[in-house]
Amino acid sequence: MSIASKLLSIYNIKTAIKQAIQTKGGSINDQTPFADYAPKILSLPNQPDPFSIVFSLDNVGYPASLKMGSSTTRVPKKIAFESLIRTVEFSQKIVVIETDAFTSSFLKRVEFPKSLTTIGSGAFKSCTKLTSLILNEGLQVIGSNAFEGCNRIRGGITLHKLVIRLDYACFSGCSYLEGVEILSDNLEIESNVFYGCSAIKNVSFSNGVKTIASYAFYGCSSLKSIEIPDSVTLIGSYCFQNCVSATTLKLSQNISVINASAFMGCSNLLYINIPDAITVIYSSAFQNCNKVKQIDIGIGLLQVNALCFGNCVAVEVIRCYAVNPPQAMTTNIFNVLLTNIKLYVPDESVNLYKASSYWSYFNVLPMSEYVDLGYVVT
Repeated sequence: MSIASKLLSIYNIKTAIKQAIQTKGGSINDQTPFADYAPKILSLPNQPDPFSIVFSLDNVGYPASLKMGSSTTRVPKKIAFESLIRTVEFSQKIVVIETDAFTSSFLKRVEFPKSLTTIGSGAFKSCTKLTSLILNEGLQVIGSNAFEGCNRIRGGITLHKLVIRLDYACFSGCSYLEGVEILSDNLEIESNVFYGCSAIKNVSFSNGVKTIASYAFYGCSSLKSIEIPDSVTLIGSYCFQNCVSATTLKLSQNISVINASAFMGCSNLLYINIPDAITVIYSSAFQNCNKVKQIDIGIGLLQVNALCFGNCVAVEVIRCYAVNPPQAMTTNIFNVLLTNIKLYVPDESVNLYKASSYWSYFNVLPMSEYVDLGYVVT
């Protein structure tokens, strides 16, 4: 950190504390030495919340550790913004860590109290010295960008039952994070939450997950499997794009559409099963899933869009249970030679598919003639 950054760090801390002391009636001004701040805080009547805070200095006079007093319930905004703070001790009454509280600080580890319910936006963003993260069971909300760019956090994280919201990009760029266990009873995963977390191998979803927004797991290139519980009703565009290590996919039975590019570039998938509830597959949803051998399509599909299976060059078999041929919004759905693909349809629908302006290009066969080639993954 440059001298200018160090000075700015101290200025931010001093400003926050000075304002706090003045608000509570304490005597302090710009000429007060930093070493006198802590005694002045401690001299305030009844240790008013949330300003019972003590900094310890390192051997060159920069703040190195931070301790919250026992009555503190909120960690103020930017209290250690871009600082050299390496350790922090929270009070057991902390409820909220506010916006940018420790952004770009030198924190190496944090231990959250049971009382904590909210981690504010950017609270630990770019804390590149942070190597481990244990989230408390009382936590409910993790704000946008809260841990974005904490690229040395290793191991896995557990999101406990009370977590209800993961805001935009809150773990984006945590490139050494290896696993995510979700235990929540009622959770919305907002966009970009785990964007670019390239070391995540496993994600365990609870049946309390309701929505997974756009780009949430984009570029999680080590993820081995994608199993989305039936509690999920929305999967956003680009949600699992470029999860190149995933070999299996299980979709929720309660989503009605597959959004654009949701699974694009999942190049090691071998089998795709489209549940009955899905009515529309949007553009490029499974584009470049170039190892898929078989696709099974449920009875509810009404529409397919451009390149939704584009460049799925290994497909040999499709079973489509829809009685009426789904509407193809373009002739460029697969972007491969269609006559080589066996399309099995309900026996009573063979003539409908053969008369279709798009599906007639496939090798249309009655479902009763289907032969299992061992491509189905259950």
